[in-house]
Amino acid sequence: SFPTRRSSDLPFRDQLPDVLPEFVFHATYVPYELLAPRVAAFVHAGGIGTIGLLLEAGIPQLFTPFTAEQTDNAMHAIALGVGIKLAPRAPLGHWAKALTTLLNEPRIRRSCAEISKKCGSGRVAREQIADWIEKLNPNGRDDIGY
Repeated sequence: SFPTRRSSDLPFRDQLPDVLPEFVFHATYVPYELLAPRVAAFVHAGGIGTIGLLLEAGIPQLFTPFTAEQTDNAMHAIALGVGIKLAPRAPLGHWAKALTTLLNEPRIRRSCAEISKKCGSGRVAREQIADWIEKLNPNGRDDIGY
């Protein structure tokens, strides 16, 4: 477990202050699959894989997109009610307000729990997706062209 309140998986240590507070854990790499179940919220750019993992884990998300694709992904997740978006260079006060909202808004927590429940019956999401696809083509035909 992580005995910290914040973590960073920034691969370039020189981009962080020389001395980190005791409550910050830094590693050059942490598999999100290990980190996600241990955090109260997750700040990320809005990659689709990260969003999917966090939807399954039921974790509120703060999106800080850099690209059009990330912005689009974030907007879809926000429409599901599981997070909010913030400009990466927003003032510190906006970050504090966004994180406070993310952690304390009952609607966001409820949406995260509902979607997580839909995602998991203890099975990996990709297995569930394969099942859904097979239901669309129950006879196993390969002639379902476009």
